[in-house]
Amino acid sequence: MTGQEISIDVLEEHFNEDGSLKNPKYELYAQSYVQSFQHRQAAIDCGFDPSKTSIKDAAYRISKKPEVRRRIRAVLADRVDDIAINEDWVILRLANLVDRALQATEVLDREGNPIGEWQFDGRNANRSLELLGNHLGMFKQKDVGTAEKVIINVDYGNPEQLRITREVIEHEVET
Repeated sequence: MTGQEISIDVLEEHFNEDGSLKNPKYELYAQSYVQSFQHRQAAIDCGFDPSKTSIKDAAYRISKKPEVRRRIRAVLADRVDDIAINEDWVILRLANLVDRALQATEVLDREGNPIGEWQFDGRNANRSLELLGNHLGMFKQKDVGTAEKVIINVDYGNPEQLRITREVIEHEVET
């Protein structure tokens, strides 16, 4: 049995058959955290005294427990499934935002008459396009190689050594 299998077996003992945590305080913490996304509030909701300065420590300790982290991920996954948000949904909404942001709208005066100018929401269009491009991997950093530090001692009074040094540097730059 590997260390990985042991840790999974040990972790399983913290859960009920329905997937909830056996420790009711930890289960309440996980449920509360998923609602507020605030560790301090989750600690308060599961019974810690908010007037105590140690509440941050308690929230931190609970949030780092593997079984609590696993439960929070499971509850979040259930929420996503319940509201049917997935990658396609997000991409479709981003594309819709781009279309809407790029629509030019006529600028009107106070009486509602067109003044001959048009506006569009370029900032939101750019941000939505950036998110879509990042998701599609369109903006990956190009590998330009690694540079090595080379120390060359040159006797500037020796023209032959200068010529050879230039040739070596030009050759290295070309390759």
